[in-house]
Amino acid sequence: MSNQIVIAYFPVFHGGVRDFIRRTCQNPGTRLMLVDEGLAKQLSGIDEPYMVSAWDMARGLGKLLSMDDLDVRVLDMTNLRLLPNWDLVVAQSRVCRLLVEKYLSNWQVTFDSAFVHWDHDNVMAESTFPTDRVVTLDEFVTGIVERAYAEAAKSPCYWRQVGAVAYRDGKILGAADAYNTYCPTDDTGYAEGDVRTYVEAGTKSEICNSIHAEAKLTAIVAKNGDNLVGASVYVTCAPCIGCAQLLIEHGVKQIAFSTGGAYVGVDRLLKDAGVETVKVQLPDDYFV
Repeated sequence: MSNQIVIAYFPVFHGGVRDFIRRTCQNPGTRLMLVDEGLAKQLSGIDEPYMVSAWDMARGLGKLLSMDDLDVRVLDMTNLRLLPNWDLVVAQSRVCRLLVEKYLSNWQVTFDSAFVHWDHDNVMAESTFPTDRVVTLDEFVTGIVERAYAEAAKSPCYWRQVGAVAYRDGKILGAADAYNTYCPTDDTGYAEGDVRTYVEAGTKSEICNSIHAEAKLTAIVAKNGDNLVGASVYVTCAPCIGCAQLLIEHGVKQIAFSTGGAYVGVDRLLKDAGVETVKVQLPDDYFV
């Protein structure tokens, strides 16, 4: 019999939660404890009105997962103090991390890094972007990277200069290249100031008076009467979640880049959408 307790906070149920439970609770006697929404709110200060009740989830998980012997209970302030001195496996989330810091700091805890839901910590975190392929500059399509960085050099943005190029079968689609810039003109950010100056980096992406290179690229392609269905896009920096969604909806089949990481699960989004991702490694002296 296992002397192990698995603690998790599941405001929603999805395939990742299912896999997490089946993997961590496979040994007989393992106890799964779901953090009660009241305790979760006390810890994080955030009210999630659309979450599934921990009590409702606890009642239905065994049947839902065809695990009739699953020992699942709700963890609240009352039984928190009555936890047996067993090994703890804790889901990696903000609520669970705060729970351990405040009440379980003296326990032997193993954090499980599987994704179970979005929260403040993983939304704000930049992670390594795992791509389908990694190639050198010499192995990549000739001229694409050079053209994208030439576009990036035109950007008036004083935070980050990004260039993007669309191509199909190794050939650039007409005038399908672009750089990030201000709207309605390149000079707006200097004439009126950049509103991002007053916003914490990585937050409130809707507060912006500029347009990303990928978004401008799709507009240019459309204006020229072409489309991106089945095309590839190289962008000097990995796309944000909004640009990735935009390129997916335009039918792009491959996205390549050389710098940047993954925010808000953009890597999983592209993989689930069937878009191939390629990391183009640039030589150390490329910018010298």
